Amino acid sequence: MNLIVRVINIRKHKKVTFLDVHNSDIGHQQIKLNNSEFIKEEFKLGDIIECECDSAKTEKGIDILNLKKMVVVQLQEMLVLKMLKVNV
Repeated sequence: MNLIVRVINIRKHKKVTFLDVHNSDIGHQQIKLNNSEFIKEEFKLGDIIECECDSAKTEKGIDILNLKKMVVVQLQEMLVLKMLKVNV
């Protein structure tokens, strides 16, 4: 599943980080990323990210998305997306 979402919360743990994200298609969703794979990715609250994810569940049974690939969308790219009427 490919998504373009806005980061609304970041929760960092030892081995994983959880991102609370939002867009108009999926609403609010949680993305899990392994710190060992995405340690170089720099993002902050409010960033727009383009990501490729798989559906999964946490140990507590909560539906989440497992992150496979991610790119922080730059301002110019975001303006192009808005011109193309992609809701973020």
